[in-house]
Amino acid sequence: MFKFKRNVRSYLCMCAVALIAGLGSVETATAQPVIPEGFDLWVTVDASIDIGSSIDLPDLPAGFFGPGSDVFSGTINLEGVPLDPFENTDTVIERLNPADLTGPPVASDTVPIELVELSLRSIDPIVVEFGGSNPQFFDVFVTLSPDPQPTGGLMTINKDFGPSPNSGGTFNSILPIQPVLTFVEVGNPGNTQQLVIGGDGQLDLQQINNPPFPVWTEQPPIVGFGFTIPSILGNQFFPAPVVPYTLSGDGFTVSLVPATGFPEPASAVILVAAFAGISARRRPAV
Repeated sequence: MFKFKRNVRSYLCMCAVALIAGLGSVETATAQPVIPEGFDLWVTVDASIDIGSSIDLPDLPAGFFGPGSDVFSGTINLEGVPLDPFENTDTVIERLNPADLTGPPVASDTVPIELVELSLRSIDPIVVEFGGSNPQFFDVFVTLSPDPQPTGGLMTINKDFGPSPNSGGTFNSILPIQPVLTFVEVGNPGNTQQLVIGGDGQLDLQQINNPPFPVWTEQPPIVGFGFTIPSILGNQFFPAPVVPYTLSGDGFTVSLVPATGFPEPASAVILVAAFAGISARRRPAV
């Protein structure tokens, strides 16, 4: 039903093949003070959206689901829908610039980030009443708007665990997003309604920084864990599967852990498409 945007699918597939080929060499890499930009792949372990909780998520008005439907409000619990071709990735965040961690052992840098993929669905259908009775059931899907995502996302990466052969630290972030809610009536997919949420065109998410904090390491803590794109050699950014990375704001909350599944090896055709896709990824007009 929902497809990858901005040619991220082909690019990630290319990077995954490169990562798998390079895993055997990563243990001997020499640490560098700069973390390159890249894509971080995540799995949702807990998520919810609270309709009617704020000006950014108001009640859905009468008639939204069809003639005679009542006003709807309530909390919708969500789960991830894996993005093809990965086994369990449902969320992708891109770090747009390198992070320069030169300096004393406790160093930090702040880089822009953007949510480039989101694929969630309701764990259970919501119940919508028509005229105070006659309940109808709707599945809910949460994806990203096809328009460019809001700018202003930032991640501060702190290197406060070093120095060591596999040092790392903590990180924190803010992330504005523009999601789309799609409501599909169970048994009647012809009745599908969409809503771009965010009273000001976006939801402003902030990382919940209650200790223990999310951490990262320079190399994968476990082979197959902390699958970060691109992350092949040298000093990289691998979120560790120790503490969930939780973002919350404006009635939407999502808790993430690093993805673990690798795709099957890509064909040469996909690799060619991947390189073409890198330059074709859309950005907001400047």
